[in-house]
Amino acid sequence: MELNYYEKDLEAYLMEGGLEKELPIIKPICNQFKTALGIIDILALSNTSNGLELLVIELKAKPVDAQAIIQTMRYIVSLEDLLPFTEWDEKIVNVRGLIVGPSLTEEAKNCLRLFTGGKIWFCRIRLTVSIEHEFWTRNTNTADFQADVAALDHKLSMVLCSG
Repeated sequence: MELNYYEKDLEAYLMEGGLEKELPIIKPICNQFKTALGIIDILALSNTSNGLELLVIELKAKPVDAQAIIQTMRYIVSLEDLLPFTEWDEKIVNVRGLIVGPSLTEEAKNCLRLFTGGKIWFCRIRLTVSIEHEFWTRNTNTADFQADVAALDHKLSMVLCSG
């Protein structure tokens, strides 16, 4: 079964503690941060060995292409131009980007290598689904039990296919 997710679903997961769980050195500040160039999905702070960095996080549900790299680089440059702009700005030593997506196109890989100078990182995601259930049947004999399982399987198939 193939499951689709959307950037908003990934954003919700990361903002609700998933980001700190997956990457403990990153603390989200806000989501949907508006700039003159567009809206940054998540703005975060990253505590690195060099000091505190402002992190532009762009989320992609589809393979990341070169356009996403360029978009993220534009956000980085626009934020560098705005510093200082908050009470913690003295601590910030750098602005970087993190693009989260399922994969990189070849064009995007080349773009990262040639043009970003280490300013943008890529993080591959793999979403999995765990379905937990409690199975109950009113029948005690094997034939009736198998019929209940078949009926449940049919109902589940109908729900998944109609979505």
